[in-house]
Amino acid sequence: MVVQESGAAVEEELRACLNHFPALRYPMQHATAQFHLGVLMTNAGRLEEAARALETASSLFNPQKLPEEHAKSQNALGAVFRLQGRPAEAAHTFEQAAALFEQSGAALERGAAVFNLGLVHRDLGDFEAAIRSFEGARALLDSAKVPSQAAGAARELGITLLQAGDGDGAIGYLVEGMELAERGGD
Repeated sequence: MVVQESGAAVEEELRACLNHFPALRYPMQHATAQFHLGVLMTNAGRLEEAARALETASSLFNPQKLPEEHAKSQNALGAVFRLQGRPAEAAHTFEQAAALFEQSGAALERGAAVFNLGLVHRDLGDFEAAIRSFEGARALLDSAKVPSQAAGAARELGITLLQAGDGDGAIGYLVEGMELAERGGD
């Protein structure tokens, strides 16, 4: 039988790690714990705490030496900014994450960042930019490897095309999204 830890227990464990691994002496361990704490706080709706933890993680993961870790922190931080209603900051962090993922050859992760950028553009009513982002995400998210994520990109592209008044263009992506979702078990 697998016992899952409660959010409070995981938080307590992460805070213990932060105390055990101070940032000045153990920057990578501290950054990793901050990242996980930020994700936990995001999922709990504690967005201010999430932003602080993810900003700390991002600052400790050197983008030249650890570009993927820095980009993952930026992508998560962008999601928090979007949830906080800070679209300009969200867009900036998603753009930074996508660029770092591109430099390191992490196509699937870049697809996630570009997808998130599409959500911000759509939130702002910039359907052209949102469509470009979702098209980019759909191209990067390999349907054989990550069918659920590819389905999400196709679905959001279809929804955005529909919102932009292109019902004919939307249909193909919405059908593709449904088929990929079924293949992915969604």
